[in-house]
Amino acid sequence: MKQGVFNIRLEYRTEEVTLTILPREKYYKVIYFGGIMGAVYCVAGKWNWIEAKDLEGGDLPMYIPDQKADRLELVPDKQVVNCIGREIELHINPSDKTYGNK
Repeated sequence: MKQGVFNIRLEYRTEEVTLTILPREKYYKVIYFGGIMGAVYCVAGKWNWIEAKDLEGGDLPMYIPDQKADRLELVPDKQVVNCIGREIELHINPSDKTYGNK
């Protein structure tokens, strides 16, 4: 899992959201508006979520949702986690057009 930092885009509600992905040894940190939202990791083809509070510290602060901000508040539910995972897979192996159809 040793790649550099990259961005992915997700369709969320009626908007497009850009997330920064920071690969780590056992998971991928998910960064939104300069803060760590959490992380995703894959086991047996299923993507799972780790809350930011359960991750080791680093240089970036934890993402804190702000209902008054001019940004879309992204909720990492099962569908969003799977979308993040799918985009990571496509970034890692862009020639794999079968992802999600297995």
